[in-house]
Amino acid sequence: FFLYSGRFDVFVPFETFVEEIRYLGDIIHYKNFESSGHEGFLSEPLVWKNLR
Repeated sequence: FFLYSGRFDVFVPFETFVEEIRYLGDIIHYKNFESSGHEGFLSEPLVWKNLR
């Protein structure tokens, strides 16, 4: 499973993912995009690569 967040997301700040990441551990791959906001991950090439 993949989980993404954006540094500039005003709706779901990346800090809110800390507990979720800790709980899920190795069953997810988490990535915080430093220059993305809410739904900004849709323009990130890594997301589309991971979906293939």
